[in-house]
Amino acid sequence: MGYNLLSYPLSYIDSGGCPPSRLLTKLVEYGVDLISPIPVDGQWQSKAAKGYGIANFKVDWNKKLVRCPKGKVSRKWIPTHNTYQQPVISVKFDKADCLVCESRADCTRALSRSKNSYFTPSSPT
Repeated sequence: MGYNLLSYPLSYIDSGGCPPSRLLTKLVEYGVDLISPIPVDGQWQSKAAKGYGIANFKVDWNKKLVRCPKGKVSRKWIPTHNTYQQPVISVKFDKADCLVCESRADCTRALSRSKNSYFTPSSPT
């Protein structure tokens, strides 16, 4: 017999088994308290503890724009889905801004294009 997360009032799971968008509705509906580690930011900037990761970008959800740490504003805001079919916002910055930025190496590894980022609708930034 398999383990049923919703049959226990308090459940512990690892961060790999915690897709918030799918669990939240059922957890509230069934009154289950869930304990899980906070997902790790897997971006290379965070792993290297150097550079600008997603947390360094300021999102204005109402205006549908993102401001980079150097103050440049995104030029595209595209609702889409990631490989897990979760809703995300694809944000693109202007190539002219990115190519001449003195902090480019701390922001992106792309050599000839602008910074592209993905934000989940629940991103805290």
